[in-house]
Amino acid sequence: MTSQKNTTVTLCTYTYNDKNLLVGLLNDVEHWTVKPDEIIIIDDGSDIPLTLDTAPDNCRIVRLDSNMGLCHAKNLGPNLATSKYILSVDCDTRISPDWLEICLPHAEKEDVGIVGGVLVQDAGDDIISRYLMHFGDNHNADINGSVDFIPGNARLIRHDVWKHIGGLTGHSRKICEDRFLCIKLSALGYKLYIDKLASASQVRKLSRHAMIKRFFNWNYLAHISNMPPENEFTDYVFFELILVFLKFYVYAIKLNEPIFIYLNFIDMTYTINNILKYAISNLGYSKELSTSWKCSVYEYLSLFPSLQQLTIDDAFSGDFSNLSPRSVLKIDSRWSRCFDSLRSLTKTDGVWDRMERDGVSRIKDEDESIEHDFSFHLKYEPE
Repeated sequence: MTSQKNTTVTLCTYTYNDKNLLVGLLNDVEHWTVKPDEIIIIDDGSDIPLTLDTAPDNCRIVRLDSNMGLCHAKNLGPNLATSKYILSVDCDTRISPDWLEICLPHAEKEDVGIVGGVLVQDAGDDIISRYLMHFGDNHNADINGSVDFIPGNARLIRHDVWKHIGGLTGHSRKICEDRFLCIKLSALGYKLYIDKLASASQVRKLSRHAMIKRFFNWNYLAHISNMPPENEFTDYVFFELILVFLKFYVYAIKLNEPIFIYLNFIDMTYTINNILKYAISNLGYSKELSTSWKCSVYEYLSLFPSLQQLTIDDAFSGDFSNLSPRSVLKIDSRWSRCFDSLRSLTKTDGVWDRMERDGVSRIKDEDESIEHDFSFHLKYEPE
């Protein structure tokens, strides 16, 4: 291990209406084997300005007058840092007590850009948290060495490297700054290094609406950059989304988690609905294709009224007001292959039957019993 003599570390984090999560992170710092010399908290225009009843003497809060988004906050904090090393940790992330002790020796190497560890979702045993443990943003499990991507939840970078690359300068989106940073570092010849002994977990408890919106925002650019002509769109959906959903379906069955299949289904359905909105506005797609998609989903779930309504609420924000009764009598032939491949889910005692009898009520019960943490993805619309 590296000697901590003459080693200084700035912890940078940020908050936007996340005070409880932030306090949890600061309390955690007390147990780290290597403690930061400086703590910078960016209050990203929280509705109630951040104040702390107790805070370390080396902690300072920088308040933004309005919410600028996490990418702005995660660029500002390191730019204000004065230490040799910059440790960026999201307020909903908890790192192992020896995380810094493990990662600092790697960060000392001149050819290393950033260092991280294993990241898992660990917010609890509710449906969404269990789902994210399997399908969420878990990264670099059981890896030692160079990788292509290190998530932004917890990362260590030398101050001179941050200055050399210009931080996050050039990144225009409000999300995915970690992907931008990794690409930028790799292009300049820096290694991205993972040590599997350094563990981190995300503890933010997300609602399913926040989770689905977050997945969509992450994948939005990939979808719109590959959009085909309108007459090929249903083929695109089949090969790029339906077949992927079916792989998730098989895995969820093995896990004995049928509700996971529903969560994957609304993820897929929400994505299709929203990239169609983009295609209508920007690529000249007809509104009729979007209407026929909604109608086909509606008809596909017609034997399961409770599940049908939950899907409308989750994937379409309840917006079926412009559909006439005549338009929902059958699945549009353009979508037939997509829904034919999903027909096994509609069998008696199949997945949707079980969701209708038990799953919908379980989801609604958790909605009422769990207090979810805020997610800015709920208000963020992709550019």
